Amino acid sequence: MRGHATDRDRFYIMTIYDRQVTGNLEKEGETLRLWAQTYPRDPIAPGLTSGYFAAGTGRYQLFVDKAKETIALGRDDVERVIVDYYDVVWGYLALGRVTEAEQALRQATARADHPHAVTHAYHLAFLKTDSVGMQRQIALAKGKPDREEGVANLQALALARAGRLGDARESARRAVHLASVAGNRERSAAYETAMAVWEAWYGHAAAASRTAIQVLAVDNGRHVTYAGALALAISGDTARAQTVADDLDRRFAEDTSVQYNYLPTLRALAALKAADPSRALELLRPAATYELAQPGISFYGAGGVGFGAMYPAYVRGLAYLALRKPAEAAGEFQKILDHPGVVLEDPMGALARLQLARAWTLAGDAGKAKAAYEDVLGLWKEADPDVRALKEARAEYARLP
Repeated sequence: MRGHATDRDRFYIMTIYDRQVTGNLEKEGETLRLWAQTYPRDPIAPGLTSGYFAAGTGRYQLFVDKAKETIALGRDDVERVIVDYYDVVWGYLALGRVTEAEQALRQATARADHPHAVTHAYHLAFLKTDSVGMQRQIALAKGKPDREEGVANLQALALARAGRLGDARESARRAVHLASVAGNRERSAAYETAMAVWEAWYGHAAAASRTAIQVLAVDNGRHVTYAGALALAISGDTARAQTVADDLDRRFAEDTSVQYNYLPTLRALAALKAADPSRALELLRPAATYELAQPGISFYGAGGVGFGAMYPAYVRGLAYLALRKPAEAAGEFQKILDHPGVVLEDPMGALARLQLARAWTLAGDAGKAKAAYEDVLGLWKEADPDVRALKEARAEYARLP
């Protein structure tokens, strides 16, 4: 029916179609650029640019710039402007510009309250290693359905990152329950797969696979489906994960997250499982196009739940380690650590520190290896004592000269 719509409405229809149906973010971006050129005073085009298009392609300065442009153009649209004030915060967070993010958050909260007020404040406290501030946001969210669920998920990720897996499971189950009570089946499944993925990263293959299989048995969207397959692939069930990957490839041949993040990651993990790290590096080559992007499973505006960014870099680092190329491996893991505002609370960020220590050990640089091990052991100072990665890190550290 778009042929019967006005030009402006046609732009909107085409934009949302490519964002939500094909997933082709570059095509969405072309439409948004043409829309902005045709209607330069329309705040909707820059507002949509400052969202999944910018984050999903890793263009965070554009994210900030277009949010500010929307604010300037849409002063009469109070609801739209409020969202974009919080988008400015989000963009600065991703860029790692904490001071500017704090200033922007003060401006946003002075303008109006919003569920992002708590989640953004939690991210800020996390980036500043302010545990008191993180607890404050958890308390502020309690009893508020529009924000407690999301904060419970972030808390679960942060706890898992710190190796406190028992507490993390409890918080994750609370997020799953709250989403289920609210009738949001897709988000509930996303929280479940988030837990399955970090269980898999920490070596709990049976628990991860069990959860992933349960989620994949239900008809879920592309992002949750990927997350379930990812948990299986990390756990070693690459055959089942590859079946899911092939299905995603067939159904979402244009999708930016699928083609440039999900499929390279799943297929590279399968190659590593088959002891073919060179093949893994080749399969990961397309992912470099959007190295810093927030894929759909990570970006909240696309239904994501805050994990999954920069996984291709992590898997690439594992491939270099398998090839005994420590300098290249260290470069990949350091890249992750250099972008804390992209990775945020994702437990993979902690494991990247451990892998960096292993890369420097392989390189024979005991000084850098010790510093990296001390970094991760400090992060895991309150970890559950039976966490296998913690035991391995301690033993590896003790063997250093």
